[in-house]
Amino acid sequence: MLTDWIPWLERRAGPGVRSWCAPEPGEQVVLACPYGDPGQALVLGSLYQDRFPAPADTRQLQRTQYADGSLVEYDRETTTLTITVGSGKIIVNCANAEVHASESVLLDTPSIRATGDLDVTGAITAGKDISTSADVKAGAISLKSHKHTAQGPTAPTTPAQP
Repeated sequence: MLTDWIPWLERRAGPGVRSWCAPEPGEQVVLACPYGDPGQALVLGSLYQDRFPAPADTRQLQRTQYADGSLVEYDRETTTLTITVGSGKIIVNCANAEVHASESVLLDTPSIRATGDLDVTGAITAGKDISTSADVKAGAISLKSHKHTAQGPTAPTTPAQP
């Protein structure tokens, strides 16, 4: 049955929280038609079908799957939240963002770019070269502008001085 826009039940529609997940063409839905009148129809929800089966078959998963392959999944058994976005991107806009991990954080990507100051309070270990065109300082000693005092034509120089 093809119809005009029909209102549907939404999870939340109040002043403090509102959600939006409109039914799509081809989606099988259950209609309530008061007094048998389709002009007063209301979509009560959707039904899985052969063309669009359930995205999971286990009780511990809550999963939302999108046509482009993107996925948001929470596994209550392993307490794991997985967000998969194939060729798109994830954008987080906020005043402050924090990640707290009791063991470790892995950033597995070919490149990471920080556009602001980077403040590291722990040790840094690098498995490859570190390069910069800017100056590097250790305490008051500048890599680019530090000096040594000569002690004679064949004698070693003194340690670096500011």
